[in-house]
Amino acid sequence: MALNWNCRFLIRKPEIRPLTEEIYEHLEILAPVAKRLGSHEELNRIKDIVEVGPSFKRQRAVFKETGDYKEVMKAVVRELRENIKITA
Repeated sequence: MALNWNCRFLIRKPEIRPLTEEIYEHLEILAPVAKRLGSHEELNRIKDIVEVGPSFKRQRAVFKETGDYKEVMKAVVRELRENIKITA
């Protein structure tokens, strides 16, 4: 799993759990509301971030490969324009 934050949360429960578990639990709680609002797909994009990692990591990889900020921006624009589904 791409999300590798070394933090844990203590929320409502007398136990310490990984952040990813808390995120998935909250997504389940919010899912019915998101469906009613017509934003279920947008909410599910959070799962992509948890599983694949945030955009800044891909941006840094492009810069490391090319050394060119313009190439980084081209990659970002391509992801947004083409609504590319990022996968692991």
